[in-house]
Amino acid sequence: MTRDLDPVNKSAPEPMQALAEKLRDCMRKAEYPSLRELAKGANLSASTVSEALAGSRVPSWLTVSSILKACDVQLSQYWAKLHKDAKAAETQWRKASGTGLPADLRPQPGTMSIRPPIGDLPSRVRGRDELLDQLFAEVANTRSAIQVLHGLGGCGKTTVALELARRGAESGCSVFWINGDQRDQLVTGMREVAREIGVPDEDVDESWSGRASAPDLLWRYLDAAERQWILIVDNADKPDVLASGSSRPGDGTGWVRPSSGGVTVVTTRVGSPDVWGHRADLHHVEVLEADDAADMLIDLAGHAGDRADARELADRLGGLPLALMYAGTYLRRAARGAGLLRRTGLRSDRINTFVAYQRALGDAGLALLDHGLNNMGSTEDLERLHRKLISRTWEMSLDLLETQGIRPARVLMRLISCFAPAPLPVDLIDMDVMTRNGLLPETTIPEEVDTAIEALVDFNILDVAESRELTAVPEGVGDPPLPCLVGHRLVLEATAARVRALPEAEQTAVWRTVATWLEAATSIEPEEAWNWDWWQLIDPHIRAVVAAVPDHDEDLLVSVLTSGLRCFAFLVFAERPADIKNFVDAMVNKANALGKDHPTRLALSHREVFLKPSHDQREMNDYRSILQVQTRVLGADDPETLITHHNWAHVLWHVEGAETAEQHMRHVVQARTKVLGPVNPYTLLSRNDWAKMLADVGRQEEAEAELRASVNDCRRDRGGHDAVTLAQVVQLVKMMNKRGHYDAAKAEYRHFIDKYPPASDLSASTRSEIADILGDQKRYAEAEAEYRAALKQLLEVRDIREHRNVSMKLTRNLRAQKKFDEAIEYVSELIESCEDLPADDSFLLAARHQYGDLLHSVERYAEAEAELTAVLEIRARTFTSEDSVVLAERHCRAHTLQRLGRRGEATSELGEVAGSLRKLVGAEHTRARDATWCHAMALLGMDRLAEALSELETCLGAELMVFGPEHRSVLITRRMIAETCHKLGLWSSVQLRNEFDELLGRFIECDGEDGSAVTGMKAYLARLGDE
Repeated sequence: MTRDLDPVNKSAPEPMQALAEKLRDCMRKAEYPSLRELAKGANLSASTVSEALAGSRVPSWLTVSSILKACDVQLSQYWAKLHKDAKAAETQWRKASGTGLPADLRPQPGTMSIRPPIGDLPSRVRGRDELLDQLFAEVANTRSAIQVLHGLGGCGKTTVALELARRGAESGCSVFWINGDQRDQLVTGMREVAREIGVPDEDVDESWSGRASAPDLLWRYLDAAERQWILIVDNADKPDVLASGSSRPGDGTGWVRPSSGGVTVVTTRVGSPDVWGHRADLHHVEVLEADDAADMLIDLAGHAGDRADARELADRLGGLPLALMYAGTYLRRAARGAGLLRRTGLRSDRINTFVAYQRALGDAGLALLDHGLNNMGSTEDLERLHRKLISRTWEMSLDLLETQGIRPARVLMRLISCFAPAPLPVDLIDMDVMTRNGLLPETTIPEEVDTAIEALVDFNILDVAESRELTAVPEGVGDPPLPCLVGHRLVLEATAARVRALPEAEQTAVWRTVATWLEAATSIEPEEAWNWDWWQLIDPHIRAVVAAVPDHDEDLLVSVLTSGLRCFAFLVFAERPADIKNFVDAMVNKANALGKDHPTRLALSHREVFLKPSHDQREMNDYRSILQVQTRVLGADDPETLITHHNWAHVLWHVEGAETAEQHMRHVVQARTKVLGPVNPYTLLSRNDWAKMLADVGRQEEAEAELRASVNDCRRDRGGHDAVTLAQVVQLVKMMNKRGHYDAAKAEYRHFIDKYPPASDLSASTRSEIADILGDQKRYAEAEAEYRAALKQLLEVRDIREHRNVSMKLTRNLRAQKKFDEAIEYVSELIESCEDLPADDSFLLAARHQYGDLLHSVERYAEAEAELTAVLEIRARTFTSEDSVVLAERHCRAHTLQRLGRRGEATSELGEVAGSLRKLVGAEHTRARDATWCHAMALLGMDRLAEALSELETCLGAELMVFGPEHRSVLITRRMIAETCHKLGLWSSVQLRNEFDELLGRFIECDGEDGSAVTGMKAYLARLGDE
């Protein structure tokens, strides 16, 4: 039971041996299994207790009384006499023996120092200026209050106190530094302070022997001190050590007190106001901000990479000063030659840069940080070592809470460590689930768990945050805003590492609890917009659990992956693509532990294909293979099977055309309507695709009817002001526009949108489509507002690709509003933001083309020509000169050449473009007609009338085919042909007048008497009359 005790020293006097033996008897009767357990119970260091039980030296009365209290032995005259006799015998023994004592028993010089260890300070303390200024102001302030620096272990409390000590010493203050983690060290340190400030030796001896109050004596002299002082008690994580008897440490009777004579500073992990009282100022020492954390790394490591790399590593370490110090120290040592032989297989894997360190941290975990700790001497106390080890420092707080009887604290931290370092709603913590999995005794009451959470917050292991307002929450969760718990990234990683080291049965109990909590969290529909605020809150936790869950328990794994699949649905429907591929890859890797035909593994195989859209034969075959197995395993109408069937039909549409795909999509619509209902988001996806297929095969009336039916179903079942209803209206209006029913489409849309209140639950794609329709209706200002709202949402979800696409639409919108300068500035910033794209990227070239066009619009022709030429040269590397994309570039550039006075070059270019487009897409195509018209106008401008007439006649023939004889474009071309024929002498003045008379009547119908075409023709006729 006491195997770790050495025999009592037989060469010591009998009274000394007697005291040691009696203390050992108390330890045995109290059934302490080891010396270390006794030391913990007595709140003393193990070395102090070991010395007291060895008999070589007589312990102080305080040490004796602490051991007796830990053993439930009452203090009495018997023990006082025993201690007094041993002390007297020790004095005589030492006098008699002199230097003849063995070396280890001779009196040794005192090594307890109360000077601050200034040498431990870094070259510069980063990110604490405001706090230090505030603390130093207290030094000169006569207002008495204890200054308590509290925070997470490793957050830099001691560094702040040391910097304050340095400043205080430089300003002439007396500075005392006391270690507060053990009672005997604290008491010894305070005795040294008493002697330092001039307390007579006899008073010190009397008080420290227990015959008078030592704290009262000390503070009587500190209050009366002539010289300003700073008393710092470091590492006071067990506040009771500072208290007098059973009182509170902040009640003014213990070892730390407020005083007008100086400032008392305490560093501690405990930040509860109840502990420190109302005469204490509490300062929460936070982790460092990003810039300060990066600076700290650079201070320590020097040239280990650029500032951006330092910031990235600092972010990975959560800005925690202790972690930053170890990382920086490791890299500094690496620069001096440490780690030169580090290899992985045959590959050199030296860690000498910020990037390399971050990469290695992902492999080695927090153990790598502990390598930044310099080698320690063998005499270093174990507890001091644990304080410095990242992998152990926060476990000490849990040890302490456990000794205080707060046992649920460790269990809670194990569970919370499985989640992300992000706000976790407290309402997800379900005691019944914890008890059912054996993590809590059945007798545990809610108050015990509440106390544990409060203690973890008081120790700064967890922080409390509040969720934003949420539109919906799962059943069993309170009304928002919700209280949430947040753990520091490294605390959670360290605790999670200990979970992984647990026996498999204990690990499984933890993870089953986590999985059940996650099931509750993911119980509301991820596809519905009103739930997305909640899903955004829990998204990081689902990702964290998926990444860490072990795969040895199939039921557990399936439960977690099912929650992950529901999260995937949220990310897709809410259009949040950031990191979605990594998330799916993690789930697929986990699912490999399941059978090949397991439904969950099949579902994830589908999601993997879904994220690699190619719309080709390969993708179609991949979906077909999954669909065949799902149909066999789950049945044709299972919701998962129908998801795959929909995607297969969608790709089939692109590969083989709408005629083949339409019947398959119709089957999916019918099945989903039956299984899920007509307005389920999945059903509506299929109904929309089916309508588009119907339109593609020429059944446009049926397509519009289907979309109108879906709108009516949504209005009936979802209500008129639902975001999904609006999205369906948008699809209907687009179809009506496509069919040329512009007035009806405009009326349909205006009827709906004017009644629809501004809403935050519209998706970015819906907003963008609304803006497109508004633009088609020339409601440009409203369209601009919708584009900007969509861009804001896309920025929030980090959908860079779609953000760029909508940015291009906004640029065109600004141009339509003639906001040319704003459009130029916007597209310039857009181009600059595309640094990640290659020079020949199609989007980047389109943006540069838009920029060139805008420069043309503001008459900056030389710049416009240079930009369009540059784009054309890049296009020419990939495409031939007659490719449709290149022809579009050439067309625009030709107009700029005209403005620069290079008319011959421009006319020749327009002729080539028009001819090539007529061959490529046909004379009736919009682009071919436009190019032919532009070429004709250029020829007219150069008086090449016969050539111009030929192009105008070609243009007229195409327009008649497309529009019919009454269209305004046809009338304009006829006018230009008439004028040209007259100028060439092919028509007489009478013929011209007859043609103009007919055209004028039609133009007046279209444009009114003051229309530009009407006034132009009348002016031409007037000139003809004058001639």
